[in-house]
Amino acid sequence: DDLEVQIVIMGGWLLDAVNRKSNGEPPAGLRPDLTERIGALQLRAQVAREVLANLQHIEGVVDAFARDAAKPPTLPELQPYLRQMRGALAVLGFPGAAEAISVCEKLILEPDDNVDWIAEALSSVAFFLEPCRHGRNPQEEAIALFFRRYHKRNAPAAPAALTAQLAA
Repeated sequence: DDLEVQIVIMGGWLLDAVNRKSNGEPPAGLRPDLTERIGALQLRAQVAREVLANLQHIEGVVDAFARDAAKPPTLPELQPYLRQMRGALAVLGFPGAAEAISVCEKLILEPDDNVDWIAEALSSVAFFLEPCRHGRNPQEEAIALFFRRYHKRNAPAAPAALTAQLAA
């Protein structure tokens, strides 16, 4: 019944945002279901920003470790960050991304042979979350691709003749 009123309220709010006059809070008079949806999107965007910031820190530590593996083991010190991120992703309802972080937690215990997989998992979660910063849905394919590759990591390589035949 109040569709026109809600459109006017939302239009004014969006116009304020474009003119940088909005504080980000939903405007007065907006229906509770819309206010709730906006709040959920804002919360998801904020958590995504925080997780992405943690990912940058963790990726920096992993990169430094990969460049100089002779350094004392610093990767296990990342476990609290990973646990916190896994919990935040689970609360947001992103089980695939949370599972990718869980894989990192396990791989960090034996980093020498797993640095590439750790880096790939972290990057996949970053690609997954990036759209959430802007109020869009996560990029599910980033996580799906990581797990397709990860589950094949121990598969024997195809013989060269078969690879050449498939390429032709």
